[in-house]
Amino acid sequence: MRKLCISSLNIFAARIAHPDHIASGQISKDDFLPKKICERCVTRLEQLYEWRQSCLSTDSVLRNYAESMRIVTSTINFQEYIAYSMMSKIDTHLEVAPD
Repeated sequence: MRKLCISSLNIFAARIAHPDHIASGQISKDDFLPKKICERCVTRLEQLYEWRQSCLSTDSVLRNYAESMRIVTSTINFQEYIAYSMMSKIDTHLEVAPD
């Protein structure tokens, strides 16, 4: 991100929400690296940030859904186990003693 292109906008004056959340390195006003970014790159970074936020949101929704399905499945399995256990006990009590 340091040298996306040669331009005239100061990266800290640009309207980028969180460039440090997108970039692979740290962005600092105090380093001696270029601080310029063009409007085209600002737009691209904003789009990338929005895409990343969307991915994080989708990931959260899918993980919550998967956890819900795990709970439902374990509940169903437990209910089946209880039903089977009860049927086994009933069968044991209903067995007729040999004559």
